[in-house]
Formats: sequence, structure tokens, C-alpha cells
Amino acid sequence: MKFGGCCGIDKLSLLQKHGYDYIELNFSNIALAGEEEFGEICEKIRHSGLPAESFNCFFPSGVNLNKEVDYDWIREYAEKGFARAEKLGGKIAVLGSGGARRIPDGYDRALAAEQFVKVIHVCGDIAARHGMQIAIEPLRTAETNFINTVAEGIEMCRVADHSSVKCLVDFFHLSMNGETLDAVKHSGGLIVHTHMARPNADRRIPTIQDREACAEWASALKSIGYDGRMSLEGDFYPDFETAIREVRPVLELFLA
Repeated sequence: MKFGGCCGIDKLSLLQKHGYDYIELNFSNIALAGEEEFGEICEKIRHSGLPAESFNCFFPSGVNLNKEVDYDWIREYAEKGFARAEKLGGKIAVLGSGGARRIPDGYDRALAAEQFVKVIHVCGDIAARHGMQIAIEPLRTAETNFINTVAEGIEMCRVADHSSVKCLVDFFHLSMNGETLDAVKHSGGLIVHTHMARPNADRRIPTIQDREACAEWASALKSIGYDGRMSLEGDFYPDFETAIREVRPVLELFLA
């Protein structure tokens, strides 16, 4: 299993120092970066030897996946984003973007789901051409009103039925939604990525004090033979380096 952190490129050296395997960058930032800025990111990744294997924040602020969806813009945006992500070592692009997929009051939910499936098919085809997969991220109800539970994420994958579109489990969101681990245990091979913060509203990176909850999560992942990636995503308290150092004993729980 590989471990990484969701953070800016400025934290790359600290991840490397403490034995992490990859960095998880912001997909929209990469897709929209100017050529000079992207070139600098490429150079930092190349120099460190630590790849950006996963990306979160798929769509930038202001994108709406309901009502009048601009599929041409989405296609052009995804083409550029995935080409750049592949160059950085990308394997997974996380589609969270709760604001973009939020269904407006009074809008037909069946139509919203149909449009979302079309979006992920457009993006999934492009991801496949770049050797990557999309991981749909179920989010807590405080962040969106569409695809909140792992069970709903798994069902969306089955409905979409695209080989490059799978699901993510974020144990913070799972906990905040009060969902059990049953959906993880019965995911049928559709989970391809994970995020972790402790099961507390402060969303801090776990420490040894969170061992009991993390052990349960580890057991659920082991029951399905999961051996992919786990990214730390949350409040790196009291500072980034301390948080990624103190969580190491907890991460050992997830190893076979």
C-alpha cells in the first residue's frame, strides 16, 4: 500500500523526508496553470523523484454539472488536465467537487444523475487514454446533496459502467455521514483510492489516539484485498511536518 498527502507542491520535500510515496495535487490548479508555472511544477516533481500519483479538486470553482452543462468545455478542460497529470505520474483523479455536482432546489434529480453519468463518461474516456482512472468521491451532506455515501458512490459506478470510473472511500466523510463500513466490505472491487482524516469534526490528521477507529478502517480494506493508495486529507495539526510524522504508526495498521 502507498501513502501520500493532499497538499501543495511546497510540501513535496517534507513528504519525501518522512518516507511517503507520492503527493496528491489539485487537478484544477494543474489544468489551469500557465505553461511557465506548470513547467516549474514538473521540474520540482522530477527533481524530488516523488510522483504526483493522485489529484483531487477535479473541477474549479464555479463549474455547474447541472442545468446547461457545457460538455465541450469539460472535454477540453479534461484533455489538458489529464495530459498534464499523466506527465507528473498521475494514476488517479478524484472527482469530489461537491459544489459543482450539487443539485439545485427543485431540479430533477434523475436528470441530474443522467447528466453526471454523461460527464464522467466524457472524462472517463479521456482518463483512459492517459492511463488514469477517475475515483468518484462520496462527500458528507454538509458539502453536497448528491452522492454522499460510499454505497451511493458504488451504485453510481455500477450505473455508469465505465472501466475507468471507480469509487473512493474517504473515512472522514464516511464517519461524518454515520455510514457503516458495510458498503466498503461489499464494494465489489470498485474502490480504487482512499482519503483519511480522523472521525471528528475538526478533520485533523489521525494520531495514535485515533488507533481504534483506524484499525476498523484497516480491517475493512483488508477484507476486500485493497492494496492501493491512501492520501492524508485534512487539517495538518499543529503543523504539516508534525502531522505527517505522528500519523506514521497509524498508517502501519493498513499494511498487510
